[in-house]
Amino acid sequence: MDKYADPEGENIEDDHETQEKEFQKNRKGRFVPAPTREEAQEAIQDLLDLLKPQHKTGRNYKKNKLQGATEQHLKDMKMFLAAYVRREEENPGKAGNWTDASNETVKFLELGIYAARKLREWSRNFINDATELPENRLGSGAKSVIDDPDLAQDIHLYLQSKGKYISPADIVECCSTEEMLNRLHRTQPIALSTARRWLLRMGYRWKKDFRGQYVDGHERKDVVSYRQDTFLLKMKEWEERMHRYLEEHGWDIPPEVVRVMIVWFHDESIFYAHDRRRNTWVHRSANPKPYVKGEDFISSHYGWLRSPSGESARVVWKPGKNRDGYFTSEDVLAQVEQAMQILATHFSGEDHAFRENDALSASKMSKGPSSNLAKNFGVYVDAQDSTTGKPIYNREGEKEKEWRPMQEQSLYFPIGHSKAVILEERGIMVTGDKFKKAQCGSSFHRDCPEGATDCCCRRILFNQPDFALVPSRLETICQAKGFPVLFLPKFHCELNFIEQCWGWAKRRYREKPASSKEADVLKNAIDCLDAVPLQTMRRQVHHQFNMFSTRSLRFMDAYRKGLTGKQAAWAAKKYRGHRTVSETILVELEKARISVE
Repeated sequence: MDKYADPEGENIEDDHETQEKEFQKNRKGRFVPAPTREEAQEAIQDLLDLLKPQHKTGRNYKKNKLQGATEQHLKDMKMFLAAYVRREEENPGKAGNWTDASNETVKFLELGIYAARKLREWSRNFINDATELPENRLGSGAKSVIDDPDLAQDIHLYLQSKGKYISPADIVECCSTEEMLNRLHRTQPIALSTARRWLLRMGYRWKKDFRGQYVDGHERKDVVSYRQDTFLLKMKEWEERMHRYLEEHGWDIPPEVVRVMIVWFHDESIFYAHDRRRNTWVHRSANPKPYVKGEDFISSHYGWLRSPSGESARVVWKPGKNRDGYFTSEDVLAQVEQAMQILATHFSGEDHAFRENDALSASKMSKGPSSNLAKNFGVYVDAQDSTTGKPIYNREGEKEKEWRPMQEQSLYFPIGHSKAVILEERGIMVTGDKFKKAQCGSSFHRDCPEGATDCCCRRILFNQPDFALVPSRLETICQAKGFPVLFLPKFHCELNFIEQCWGWAKRRYREKPASSKEADVLKNAIDCLDAVPLQTMRRQVHHQFNMFSTRSLRFMDAYRKGLTGKQAAWAAKKYRGHRTVSETILVELEKARISVE
């Protein structure tokens, strides 16, 4: 059937010559001259602007908002006008160029004379008024059966049972049962095209599962306070001694620096079994199964931490209770020990610092002494085999737990020394007339009243200087060997440029030949990690803005200027390629209407 529907409902392909004669007869002798070549060229440009609207940056195009049928009509009009312009250039002013161009176009499109007539009509109207688009008569706006919430819910549940990777064929399968056919009043299953429309109508989209910076807790008061008052200040001090791009020497250190500072970022990443399959009908549940996980150190000057002989502190293992287990704090300490050994042996002429994540908790301590060990100051940890060091599992497949008193730090006293005793030794009474409960709730940040400092024993103890300033085991071990440690603010992965290096490696990993062998997965993952170019870690390469470390420095500068996470993301994108953002960034944000929320 011709896709250009005849409003009279006749079969326009039965006798094209008869219809054309009838059309010419009804014109009653009116002659309308064809548009000029210049008018046709201007119309072609207007059509291009509608079909491929340019992005506001001027570098790319964005998707148009035209309906499918209207978009196709405009594409056919552009083809027709291009054919007309070509004929006018070959034979200027020749009679019949307008009609011949339309006939040539519909012949190529395998359409009929009626379609050629509509192309001429639509094109004339568009040349006279660029806002007048072809009328789209497709679709009557009738309600679809998938709008029934009960039916949609049943299909949702069926799709959830299929896992992460679903397709329209799953809906066809769901609706092929006798029960569903009776419910839909059908004798045959629905078509794939119908199933695809139902997926869209139910809220599914065929796309990549993009990930951005963290939102939950990003602007929490304690997180912002640490970011602004501790992390950014220390990083600013170190940046003065770090390598950077100088106009005179390229990648170098400022001439006034006597001893260079190298900052090593630490993080972990997982390579999943189905990392190659990025596009799917997005599903809210189901997590892909991990295959290979790795932990490593990286700096913008040296790249991955390697000795001249190739010695590395990288740890690669297969996570899971039935595989290599999980990375524990003991594993982190062992990895850091290895890193410090490499740096002390091969890079002793420079100062080195680690950026990590860690915390001290006051939650696992009872208010008063208790004979029950589980209620005293300590934590439950995974029980480990004394020989292999791997976790121990019970018959149900769950990890065995053992209680361990927290006596690693000088603050932790023998069993029986509780919160109330520690506070009373500091002159703070929490019993009797000045009774304070042990804690307000399970959540330290949500349950305590906002701004409170003495609502419960946990909060009071948390604010004691000798508690807050107790160094972690990681800090104690590193500082004893001359390596300072700076913890990244929580929820701020944008400040750790190793995250982008993971992403670069995973993109290359998806280009490798697919294999289900663990040996191949491991080899491909390591090869892709080692292939991340050092120049890409530092700044842009070949005019592609892949400057990973520069981007993290740009975020830091944005936070120093008082921007929130949302505003910093906008500024970092606007000033990509620079280590800092403009001093007038607040004015630019106001003009762009980028609010705090």
